[in-house]
Amino acid sequence: MEGRPAVAKGRKWQVILSGAGGQGLILAGTVLGEAAAVYGGLNATCSQSYGVASRGGFTKAEVVISPEEIPYPLVRRPDVIVALTQEAYDRQVSQVGADCLVLYDSEAVARAGRTPGREVGLPLQETARKGGSAGNTNLVALGALLGVTGLLPVECLNSAVSARFPGPDGESRLRAVSDGWGLGVEVAAGGG
Repeated sequence: MEGRPAVAKGRKWQVILSGAGGQGLILAGTVLGEAAAVYGGLNATCSQSYGVASRGGFTKAEVVISPEEIPYPLVRRPDVIVALTQEAYDRQVSQVGADCLVLYDSEAVARAGRTPGREVGLPLQETARKGGSAGNTNLVALGALLGVTGLLPVECLNSAVSARFPGPDGESRLRAVSDGWGLGVEVAAGGG
């Protein structure tokens, strides 16, 4: 473990990113895994599932992050579920334990509050639109996830985003991460 940054709070994290096809959740899962493995020095796995429709159908990425080896690459008991649509929230309700955080888009999920876990609704799509691109909701969500949980330093995510999206396009994506991170930090500080 020597030389590894103090990330993931020294523990394994199991994260589900869920929503609709076309929201970039598969990409978000990949970027989160890269942030943890390449820039955080941790072990990470990412798997995905999606419906037959390329846009609009249910989509899910599962990311497992750990300072130790990961013997099973799928999420067994989520620590965090991000839901960007009502369908995603509804499908995940049965997986939520009392110690699970459900982070959902307050604009898209109208019927929340049905899990035994802690639920946090944030204006993820609205924040992405204000930042210039509703297509960056996935990155706003990742920034918020890190801001609320502290599972990785935001710099790890910024490095992964910069490597994947160099140039001017990357700037708007980094802004989305920063905007989301700000939302999450406010929640973590008790302001939301």
